[in-house]
Amino acid sequence: MLPRSAISHCGLAPSVLQSVGFLLRVHVMVDQREFQTVVLAALLHDVGKLLQRGSFGALDVKGPHPQVSTDFVSAFRPVFESVADVDVLATLVRRHHENEAHFPRDLLVQGIKDPDVRTLASLVSLSDNLSSSERGQRSEQWQDFKFVPLAPVLPRLRKAGTEGRVDNGARLHARAAPCPGDGDMPGIFPEDFQQYAEGEMNLLLQAFGARFRTLADGLDRSSFDTVISQLLGIFRAYGSCIPSNTQEEYPDVSLADHLIGTAAIAACIYRFHAESGSLTEEAVRATDAKRFLLVAGDLSGIQRYIFDIATQGAGGVARRLRARSFYVQLLAEVAALSILERLNLPVTNEIMAAGGRFYLLVPNLPSAGDGIKEAASEFDRWLLDNLGAAIALNVATHAFGDEGFRPTSEGRTGFGTVLRAVNTLLAKAKLQPMARPLQRDGRWDADSLLLPPLGPGVNACPACGHVPVETDEACPECTRDREMGAQLPRTGWVALNADAAGDGFRILGKSVKPLEEPPRGGEATFAIRLNNADTTPAAGIPAVWRYVANHVPADDGNTLTFEEMAARSHGKKLLGFLKADVDRLGELTVFGLRREAPEQDLDTVSRVVAISRAVETFFSGWVQHLVLTEFKSCYVVFSGGDDLFVVGPWDETLRLAERLRDDFERYTRNPAMTLSAAVLATDPRYPIARAAPEAEHLLRAAKDAGRNRINVFGRVLTWDDWKLLRSEWDGLLESGEVAQATSALLHSLRAYGHMWERWAIDKDPLGLRYQPMLAYAAARNIDAPKTPKLAALVDRLIAIRPLESAERWRLDHLALLAHLLILSKQGGRQ
Repeated sequence: MLPRSAISHCGLAPSVLQSVGFLLRVHVMVDQREFQTVVLAALLHDVGKLLQRGSFGALDVKGPHPQVSTDFVSAFRPVFESVADVDVLATLVRRHHENEAHFPRDLLVQGIKDPDVRTLASLVSLSDNLSSSERGQRSEQWQDFKFVPLAPVLPRLRKAGTEGRVDNGARLHARAAPCPGDGDMPGIFPEDFQQYAEGEMNLLLQAFGARFRTLADGLDRSSFDTVISQLLGIFRAYGSCIPSNTQEEYPDVSLADHLIGTAAIAACIYRFHAESGSLTEEAVRATDAKRFLLVAGDLSGIQRYIFDIATQGAGGVARRLRARSFYVQLLAEVAALSILERLNLPVTNEIMAAGGRFYLLVPNLPSAGDGIKEAASEFDRWLLDNLGAAIALNVATHAFGDEGFRPTSEGRTGFGTVLRAVNTLLAKAKLQPMARPLQRDGRWDADSLLLPPLGPGVNACPACGHVPVETDEACPECTRDREMGAQLPRTGWVALNADAAGDGFRILGKSVKPLEEPPRGGEATFAIRLNNADTTPAAGIPAVWRYVANHVPADDGNTLTFEEMAARSHGKKLLGFLKADVDRLGELTVFGLRREAPEQDLDTVSRVVAISRAVETFFSGWVQHLVLTEFKSCYVVFSGGDDLFVVGPWDETLRLAERLRDDFERYTRNPAMTLSAAVLATDPRYPIARAAPEAEHLLRAAKDAGRNRINVFGRVLTWDDWKLLRSEWDGLLESGEVAQATSALLHSLRAYGHMWERWAIDKDPLGLRYQPMLAYAAARNIDAPKTPKLAALVDRLIAIRPLESAERWRLDHLALLAHLLILSKQGGRQ
């Protein structure tokens, strides 16, 4: 451990040290082993809360949780002793509280005699308090912590200006089960129960114990990065389903989020004071310093890059789309990990990541700011040189103090406020993508914006149409797409190598390689496991796990082409494009947790992180489950963050859209959280580069019409109206009457629907002719005994009076219903 005298003997205040350029020399003196000890202590300080949950037998652990956490550290001492001072680690874990009313003195920070250790314990205690700022209102009666389940956070989000308490999830809780994976996701939905069943927690603890022992046996204990990342993974897997504080009235923060948040905060506080020469107990307890920097990174140009494919035939468009979508996800992941690596921060400090965006919590130091700027410049240059600036990585930072973790009823502080501030800066940065490499002295460099003309014998790549090539072969980027796309259906792991000279694909100066099996020794410096929370097969290297919706429909192991997907439609062989996203999620995340007095404000870092993780689990994990098990002919181009784009048979994408909306409603249990969707149907040969923006345009129309709606082939409906219409459609199909109806009748129904719209929208009285004309057509073309359902539908339509509203939805959507029946008629339904 670095003696404090090593810095204090300089005789200068931290501000003076920085102002005279002393910072770099102080940085060299930071004790890396002490830093690792602090971060591990912050991550492990409440592990006893997990171990205490057993209810009988050997798993019925007794004693206060700090002591149980300390016993865990002692029991697995060999796991930590190579990367930390285990004696200090045990002390910090044991003494992370300062409240004499709840704990005896031998468990308090104040009881530590060594001033240096007491400083570190104060740091861990403060980090614990900042991470647990959500704790406040207690339940009215003591609750047995062994049986108290985790409450969901999503039902607590409230639209701005909404008053009154939200009790949507008051009776809903999560079962004690590890994070699911490999497509097995039903356990993510909250259930209506109040206490764990007898033995339910025991099963979780037994599984945790078995997984941890396997991890300990294979762990590379000499590497702090390996130890901390593998611990983070196992705590996320087993601690995300149980509450951190069981005595809250609404225990909605998981133990995993609390532990990881505490470690991230502790890493920042330690580095802030150690590198500025102010690591003292007094300085740590000060609250006026802006010790933290929230770093936001966001990729722009994602959809344009993914869908900008010039031809259908060069290498298979489906394969190349899949590769580009996955490549973009890896870009954001590698960028975040690269910044943390540059700043010497653990993976715990990537607090949110989804949909091409990430947020990092780092210390607010000049060295950190310089490192972020250098990394951003290097990313820009790499993206410009290798992707022609088709994608830009925008980065913004916002400095804040402890108040950013402590919400007030006035809404002036809280993590949502911090998030809003950095997102505002990020939005400004996105207005000038690639400004760093393309500007000189604050002005755009015209020469940098121009590409040289193609020379003799040089043509544009036949696949993308952008990159010059001297042969008829695809450019290296499109060749990469083809090769990566072929590997992805079998990919379970991604190996990252700091050495770009490896045999994988290149991303931001690193080598990235999709693998079917876990990487072997020397094959990677970092690993990501996909859709499985068990990283122990790669225990010898740093590793994390992520949900990724990457299903590809196949037949006998061969990926289906778009034509083959369309051929699986019932009726006309068309391709469906489904685009969907959550309405106003950013606004809900920033403002939805705010409360005014006398209510307790909920705007804390743990809840904001939990919201991001919950939505990502749905769009990456649950969507993957649905397409693997029920919508197998659908191809996920991308799904993550809060949106998705899926291609498949036209009728299957319609049913998937409705299923997603129903599941999202069941998952969030919150009327403030809604989903909008759009489905476009085209010939399978229609260029996806045109279909994608058209689907986006339809989705925008659904949102402009009021959100919480679906746009079907250009017609916007509420979800309730769509369900009524879909039920009518299904009833006619299942009866077999559509096959017997003449095409002329169905086309007439569609024409009469358009006539009604002339009256309903434009008040053209001639539109009311639909009624007698429909009656005449029905009398001539419908055989009621043979097609009773169709006859009944027409009779209801004829009986509706224009000013009546109860059945008006039938007329409003008659044209769409007829169109669906026309598409369904060709080929019939099997």
